[in-house]
Amino acid sequence: MSALDGILPSPGDVASAVSAPPLLSLTKPAESHAFYTGSIVDNNCAGVVFAAEQSFYEGTGWVSMRKQELADAQDAAAIKYSVIEAVVAFQDAGTAAKFYQRASDIFHKCANRTLNVRDVNVTDQGQAFEMVGPVSEKDGIVSASLLWEGGDGRNCQRGVSAHNNIAIDISVCGYSVPDSVSPALIKPIAAKIDTAR
Repeated sequence: MSALDGILPSPGDVASAVSAPPLLSLTKPAESHAFYTGSIVDNNCAGVVFAAEQSFYEGTGWVSMRKQELADAQDAAAIKYSVIEAVVAFQDAGTAAKFYQRASDIFHKCANRTLNVRDVNVTDQGQAFEMVGPVSEKDGIVSASLLWEGGDGRNCQRGVSAHNNIAIDISVCGYSVPDSVSPALIKPIAAKIDTAR
């Protein structure tokens, strides 16, 4: 059994932490051990747009991961609120700290930009843009707010932290999602990591 098992909170705990509607798990067991692998036009910023993105972790020395995707509906067309959380283990705390610094650098490079998030592997897909706002760092969490262009006010909050040898990577999307959701999700996971040691 991996040390990562049991670290991610339940759907009920997540919904309570971020004042979300009731959430369902959309993650199939086989998908809980794998990063997302899509490529967007501005792929150097993919890790800022999406949590648990494979390119964000390439070459960082990660050794294992767990992720879960939660939403307020099973049908993709009906989803109004969604959460992705991942915990990623590294060999040691120093390697995790190096990943966090790399993540912070990428967040800052992609801040205050409109990104082309069209999936390059999907033919006949229309253009899709997401605006990244300012990046902040507080209490060991680097975070950013994102707004979908033409998304009827839909926005996302992204947050990344490293605690001991584990990175915590979260994304929350909905309508008028406040920036307070990043620490609200990350801090309880960090506390579980402390308890597990």
